[in-house]
Amino acid sequence: MDTRLTSWTLPAGVALVSAAALALEVTYTRLFSLVYWHHFAVVAVGIGLLGFGASGTALAVAPSLAGRTAEACAGAAAAAVVAYLGLVLIPFDPYRMALEPVQAVSLSAQLGLLVLPFLCAGLAVGAALAQRPGRAGRIYAASLLGSAAGALGAVGLLWVLPAPNVVLACAAVASAAAAVLLRARPGWRAGIGIAAAALMAVAVGVDLPLRLSPYKALSVYRQFPDARVIVTRWTPLGRLDVVRSSAFHPAAGLSTTYTGPVPPSPALLIDGDQPRPLVAASDAAYADFLPQAVAFALRDPSARRVLVVSAGGPEAALAVRREARLVVADPDPAVRDIARAVAPDVYGAAEMVGEDARAYLRRSGDRFDVIILPLRESFQVVAAGTFSLAETYAYTVEAFVEWIQALRPEGLLVATRWVQQPPSEETRLWATAVAALERLGLRPSDHLAALRSLNTLTVVVSRSPWTPRDAARLLAFARARRFDLPYAPGAGPAEANRYHVLGRDVYREAFLALLDPRTRQEAYARSAFDIRPVRDGRPFFFHFFRWRQTAEVLAALGRTWQPFGGSGYLVLVAALAVAVLLSAGMILIPLRRLGPVPPGASATLTYFLALGVGYLAVEIPLLHQVILLLGHPTYALAVVLAGMLAASGIGSLASTRVGGRLPVVVGVVALLAAGAAGGMGPLTRAALQGPWAGRVGTAAAVAVALGVPMGVPFAAGIARLRRQPGLVPWAWGVNGFASVVASMGSAVAMLQWGYEAVQAGGALAYLIAGALAARLDSPSPSVPTASGTRGRG
Repeated sequence: MDTRLTSWTLPAGVALVSAAALALEVTYTRLFSLVYWHHFAVVAVGIGLLGFGASGTALAVAPSLAGRTAEACAGAAAAAVVAYLGLVLIPFDPYRMALEPVQAVSLSAQLGLLVLPFLCAGLAVGAALAQRPGRAGRIYAASLLGSAAGALGAVGLLWVLPAPNVVLACAAVASAAAAVLLRARPGWRAGIGIAAAALMAVAVGVDLPLRLSPYKALSVYRQFPDARVIVTRWTPLGRLDVVRSSAFHPAAGLSTTYTGPVPPSPALLIDGDQPRPLVAASDAAYADFLPQAVAFALRDPSARRVLVVSAGGPEAALAVRREARLVVADPDPAVRDIARAVAPDVYGAAEMVGEDARAYLRRSGDRFDVIILPLRESFQVVAAGTFSLAETYAYTVEAFVEWIQALRPEGLLVATRWVQQPPSEETRLWATAVAALERLGLRPSDHLAALRSLNTLTVVVSRSPWTPRDAARLLAFARARRFDLPYAPGAGPAEANRYHVLGRDVYREAFLALLDPRTRQEAYARSAFDIRPVRDGRPFFFHFFRWRQTAEVLAALGRTWQPFGGSGYLVLVAALAVAVLLSAGMILIPLRRLGPVPPGASATLTYFLALGVGYLAVEIPLLHQVILLLGHPTYALAVVLAGMLAASGIGSLASTRVGGRLPVVVGVVALLAAGAAGGMGPLTRAALQGPWAGRVGTAAAVAVALGVPMGVPFAAGIARLRRQPGLVPWAWGVNGFASVVASMGSAVAMLQWGYEAVQAGGALAYLIAGALAARLDSPSPSVPTASGTRGRG
């Protein structure tokens, strides 16, 4: 133990290493989304919790680690660099996991390296607590406040540095923490300081390599003839690449009657996927032959105002060619800048709105003649489940209600999706429009139409009922462009399956069944996929999985080439199973070396287990709910993590004043969790009307209001175990195990039942903990000193 540490040195070192760890966790979410898919981004929180949880067990099993705070900080810095090298150098192909068992070994090796920085950071915090037990409250608060600063700092760094370089910056901060703590060893301190400076210099001045999945669109496009990446830009919202090639001619849904050229367009890719063609107005003559052009065929061109939801695609160029007053809403400033630079005749002429379209409409109250939801996602076989875990707030029932309400009396909403076999996303789109119209008190059959091309299906919603003139124009447009009409005013079965002939017209059958409330539920049940409309409380538009598919998916493993074994949802279920095994192996099993669980400890350990489940079951859904408010997952992650961690630190400091009121405090937390379950949806939609800064304030206020009381039960519970020191490491371990499992389990449950249900489960967990709180040992005035875990609850 270094006796020459000042009163501020140890908290400062702990704050720095905690900031590095949380910044690294946020950065991992960006790296996983880019290198692999959105599926793997949810693993970042679990990895961080696993490392911190394992550190508590390591300190309990190996007490000699206590007091080695500086060494642990240096280890966190080195481990961050090694983990990044593992991500780059260890080959892992998730598409081939069903065919090659070695891929599981590669994944395990990557995860094992990625968890090391968090293990070392947790050891640093725990060692500091053991080194200065009398200052445990100050040290623990420094850890949580440093973590909060790291979550926010990561967003700032990602505006100026690529994500791989931010990893090195995190390592530099951890090295700086070690240098602060090495007061007794000036030689080592100087060396560590030099290493920190060198890491930061490399982070700022060197382009680091990164290996993308070969199945990402960017990897494929780079192989096109004469392909050139003309722009690469990193932001907290994703990496943006613009690829130019003479082979890139995107025109999804193009009419077979079009005989002219489709000029190549630069492709804007976000996180290496979902290409958006940046089409110039001068190159968009073919856009008149796309299904989306129906809006301009149905309405007179004079005084037309058009909203395109997000930049990119031919729709904006089509609107400019038709001399409409164009508004494009996109929350990413880098996307807006690139769009203006690459296609200035479109986006230079448009009004570019720098926020999510739903927030813009709520705030401005503007009304439009046409609102277009463009086809953004690249085609993916639905059975693959590639986008299952991506929340999409533009395609919920509440969103469609808002789109329709933002139309002028004769306005049109136009949305296009891919044609799938069996039907899935196109039928869910139709079902969503039906549900929204019914919520508005309108008769769906009087306001809906659909056009089918060879590979797309476009749904048109009219704010006012169709007129005979509308019916005539729609029929004329479809015949001239050779589009089928699965449903349209005045169109019969002959128009539904005339040009792109199906053996059985499953689309007209499904659309008619979904229009009729008497046959709707049967249509949902009969569908091969789950096509029920989604809502803001469960906005996973691309999650079509049904459990009855499981046997078919498993039977196909190793026999057919499908990414993720046929379902993104099953990948998450598998990840949950891995989380259970890893956390048990790294946290609970090593504790057996301390001896058996003390007798009569089941109630105590259940208390800490419930706290771990409850905290994550409230926090994880809140992260997703705030996405609608702030416009992007990275902003939501930073604000919610920072708010809850800082607030929980305050709650931990206040825990010594709880005394015998702990059951009451835990009961209050349960009520707050239940309030979040029922109130976050209405609060979010109401707050959308405010400016972005106000929405950030709302999200932060919710996180703090929940975080302060949620930070009390864990620290207060540990303090009550000081008369039973043998239970303390078990309590830390059980809580850490529950936190890891709940972080992944919450993601599975959100897909299945929605945010509110998971938060209600969190409230139930806190009720159980409250019932058990009175059975803990009598309180002690000290706060915990024996572990480095981030206490949850």
